[in-house]
Amino acid sequence: MSAEQDYFPPQGSRWKWGPKTLNYSPWACDLAEQMRPPAIRWIWPLSIILRVDLIKGQYHWRVDVRPWSGEDFTLRGSTEAPLDALLDAETAGERIFNEQMPEWTRMALSAGWRPPTRGVIHP
Repeated sequence: MSAEQDYFPPQGSRWKWGPKTLNYSPWACDLAEQMRPPAIRWIWPLSIILRVDLIKGQYHWRVDVRPWSGEDFTLRGSTEAPLDALLDAETAGERIFNEQMPEWTRMALSAGWRPPTRGVIHP
């Protein structure tokens, strides 16, 4: 991770990105929480975290996903411009969120349904 990256992310993205927490940390965005419909109190264990970091002159983006199935995966890419990296990560994250939250899932969550946790105690 690069200390050369600006502390604050560039303006122009669709979602709220946080600044670096340490000199060498990436910009981050909790996309799933921001896209969560207001009628749904919580969406755990679904998690979609976006990150952008500057490494060797390239802005590398990643989307860390924990879907309902619990089978974590990551999407990655890179660009030369910081705003392009943010927007690419957001586009990928929005696509995953919409795949994970079809209308029937939104209705079930609004009605209080909780997914099976496979022995995991949720917060």
